[in-house]
Amino acid sequence: MTKETLVRELGKRLDITQSDLTVIIDEFAKIFNETILRGETFKILGLFAVKLKAYKPYRWRNPKTGEMEQSQPYYKVMFSLSEKVQAKIDKMKVDPLDLEAIGIDPLDYEQNKIEPKKVR
Repeated sequence: MTKETLVRELGKRLDITQSDLTVIIDEFAKIFNETILRGETFKILGLFAVKLKAYKPYRWRNPKTGEMEQSQPYYKVMFSLSEKVQAKIDKMKVDPLDLEAIGIDPLDYEQNKIEPKKVR
């Protein structure tokens, strides 16, 4: 979903103008970015949590030269869904061979050898 789509969808559901919604979403994005860059966890209960995890530099041997080298410290984004959202997603999982459940007509599959999408 894009920002434009979100603004349009919220505009349909709420009695707020699209320009006001754009300002609200822009401010939300600013607060999100500021929170993450301060090293704090950004949490919306019932939806998700996001934080940056700092990693120390590590050393390795360069296979071409044989010299020891060191990486720079770096960060990774850690994203986790709430238990409620994760439970809903887990209930959606279907058997990969249940073609109709994943939107593939079994006849098309047999004729065109369409590969079903694999579900974790």
